[in-house]
Amino acid sequence: MSSTVLVEEDFLVLNYMYLVECTTLELLTHFVKGDNAKALDVFRRFKDKGYIITSDDFIIISDEAKKNVEELRKNMIKRLESNMNVVMDIVKKLEEVNNEIKDVITQWQVKKIGGMTVINDHQDLAYDERVIRRLCRVHSKAEKLLTDLSQYLPHFKYYVELLNIALDKILNENAYEYVDKHPASYHNVWYVAHEDWLRLFGLKRVE
Repeated sequence: MSSTVLVEEDFLVLNYMYLVECTTLELLTHFVKGDNAKALDVFRRFKDKGYIITSDDFIIISDEAKKNVEELRKNMIKRLESNMNVVMDIVKKLEEVNNEIKDVITQWQVKKIGGMTVINDHQDLAYDERVIRRLCRVHSKAEKLLTDLSQYLPHFKYYVELLNIALDKILNENAYEYVDKHPASYHNVWYVAHEDWLRLFGLKRVE
């Protein structure tokens, strides 16, 4: 496998596999926006080329493919050069947004009643609507910053697309599982995007 011939679309998928380490065909399908035929085609091509290995229903990036993805990611950082300060300023702001998103997801999952923290049973529609409105406000910040970052690291634009799909499901289809439970939920997509820039810049996740 030569990193010089790895097309952008294949990099997106291999980079995803590199970040999550272990996936399934179902999860891969969600990553390619629910396109079953595309996911199956990627799976077959990657297996034929030795990019992946399989164990039962699990898909794991091969050591060779992993090394090539790491090489590509290192080259991305090298190409930043004089733009590094600008990029790190964006990343710093993204970390602040990450804290907001974590707080929103926590508010969606639990709430305080009479000084006690309880599981959100989603029976209080007014409460849930307030949380969703806050998610929309935070998303505006996240979308702008990820778009800014994609000017220097183009693959981050794909996360914007996936986040917008999840938010559209929430707002226009009342598919509230896309907040945090669905494999393609806002929370799950954001988690991978966050992991991406953390590992690119050698940063640690703060829980």
